[in-house]
Amino acid sequence: KIMLGCDPEFFFKKDGKVLGSEKILPPEGLYSGFYSGSRSRVVIDGVQAELNPVASTCRQVLAAQISGCFRAVEKVLAGGEIGVSFAQAEVVAQGEMDSLTDKSKTFGCKPTKCFIGGKVKPSHVRVDPLKYLTRSAGGHIHLGIPETRNPDVSRALKHPELLVPILDLIVGNT
Repeated sequence: KIMLGCDPEFFFKKDGKVLGSEKILPPEGLYSGFYSGSRSRVVIDGVQAELNPVASTCRQVLAAQISGCFRAVEKVLAGGEIGVSFAQAEVVAQGEMDSLTDKSKTFGCKPTKCFIGGKVKPSHVRVDPLKYLTRSAGGHIHLGIPETRNPDVSRALKHPELLVPILDLIVGNT
């Protein structure tokens, strides 16, 4: 069995303008339900908000954890003035960016490795996050091996040159 997880991101908006997630979410995040002794939550990730559902070997359990995160967000937005945006990218107004803490102005994700053209390469951020006002909301699919280790799964996860093309097909087609 493979552990499935994710960390999708989204934006908060009011009157068509992006709001920094630090203005909506508490510093520790919003917690949602328990599963296997852990709690899913919604956290501040730069300007964006990010879901951190508890990982599971069952896609339906993971979906329930994601749903619980959105129910927690819904409670915070009960007044109706603030909504969410699932756009791939949003431009943050300069005034809004200036009003955020330095931590929220920086990019949330650290540079990672990319599999491009059959080779693993480091990704490089080429813009200054303190000046660049466009933010993207994406997320990642997380795969892991639970305590009962399967040698075939372990080998596949350690070889991105084999796994990534398969995931491109599966995720891309889905």
